[in-house]
Amino acid sequence: MVAIAKSRGVILAEEYEKLNSEFFSGFIQRNFDMLFSICTSDRRIPPSRLFIMDNDPSQTSGAAMRALANLDAELFRIPARSPDVNPIENIFQVAKKKLAQEAIDKHLKKESFQQFKDRVNRTLFDVDIKLIDGTINSMLRRIAKIIEAKDSGKKY
Repeated sequence: MVAIAKSRGVILAEEYEKLNSEFFSGFIQRNFDMLFSICTSDRRIPPSRLFIMDNDPSQTSGAAMRALANLDAELFRIPARSPDVNPIENIFQVAKKKLAQEAIDKHLKKESFQQFKDRVNRTLFDVDIKLIDGTINSMLRRIAKIIEAKDSGKKY
């Protein structure tokens, strides 16, 4: 589970074995207040408790919705299978390319699962904050282009 925030970058990466409603509602209860406080600690940025979710069934479960309701957070649901308007999916693509390039550059042919996890975490936390901010800032423009393309019959 990875959380990003404008002007902060990657603020959390937590491993999980199975993404289900029990895990996700617990994740909300354990982390969201802390995550929102990190995001609003910079006085130059207006306070916001916006959670963007991608309609994964674990996130839309009754348990998750009850946990979210207790947080006084604004919920924004991205349509299913819409990676173009999901900021974290864009960041995952950047991290995936960096991981592949690093494996080539370092001639990695074999690594333990722990070594791979460590490399993934390092890569995620090393993603440039300006890239994350640019990705977040581009979402409204991307949504407008998708709506425009739908009306015109052109592919986005």
